[in-house]
Amino acid sequence: MNKNTSTNQWHKYIRRDISPVLAHWTKPSRKETFSGEVISDYTAYDILEKILLEYTLLGGTGWIKGSFKCVCFTEAPINEMVSIFNYVYNDLTDNTIDYHPFGIAVKKNYLFDKGGRPVIYQTNNEYDELPIKLKWRHKIYEPSNNIDFTWEREWRVLADTFQLEPYEISIFVPNAGYHQKILNNTQIDSKFKNRIINLSTFGLQYEWQSPNGN
Repeated sequence: MNKNTSTNQWHKYIRRDISPVLAHWTKPSRKETFSGEVISDYTAYDILEKILLEYTLLGGTGWIKGSFKCVCFTEAPINEMVSIFNYVYNDLTDNTIDYHPFGIAVKKNYLFDKGGRPVIYQTNNEYDELPIKLKWRHKIYEPSNNIDFTWEREWRVLADTFQLEPYEISIFVPNAGYHQKILNNTQIDSKFKNRIINLSTFGLQYEWQSPNGN
């Protein structure tokens, strides 16, 4: 590899901590009325399927100071996320990670062109120092108070929704069974179906099944 190429991008190919894609992982969603009645109960796979059927990622305000609505992604490399999924699966008492190995990914430069930017990790006291146009990128980082989300390497798009273009995404599923489940769903656009990546090829060593069967 010629390190003197005009693009000067050689480092991307030898550093395993740099990812060319940004992933949006799903997690189960449970909604209840104030009386405790369950009105919807979606698994992580259900959420992925809904995303593919609607061509849309929904923004949220969780852990975003100022209640800016954003669609969130992670730059954490896929093989590292697989290690996390394996760890959580083998230690079901660890509730710090609630995402499951279902998701979509886009190229980093594609999301950047769509307005995506990495968050700014800093203390909440520094939030007010940001200009208003950058406040949506703030993410609390206070290691002295044991608040550290830097492992997520989060990116955000300031938007209520993010529309998916089938040829611009990859789809992550944990195993061949879920791969086939998407292929068998005639309601999912066929353009998505050749974009599926089975995470077992990255070392996911189990048939994913959460404690609640999700």
